[in-house]
Amino acid sequence: MPENAARFYNPIVKWLEQHVVNQDLEAGFVINLEYFNTGSYIGLMTIFNKLDDLNARGSRFQVKWYHEESDMEAIDDAKSFQSVLKVPFELIAT
Repeated sequence: MPENAARFYNPIVKWLEQHVVNQDLEAGFVINLEYFNTGSYIGLMTIFNKLDDLNARGSRFQVKWYHEESDMEAIDDAKSFQSVLKVPFELIAT
């Protein structure tokens, strides 16, 4: 829940753009959050969209979203992301 979410998430997006664009890469992107704010939602969506783009170019990224088994809000949030993305997206109860 960074105060300036863009300052936190933008370097991740830039790293993906600079270092992964022309690579055949397989990797998991692990999310394990208790809470995220609107700025983090936008940052996560930007990253997930970038992963979709990279997968379309031959990479094989997947998202693993960890959540507490009884946290319906986290599950709903993850399913919301999952419904609009093409990147493989796994929900994992802890």
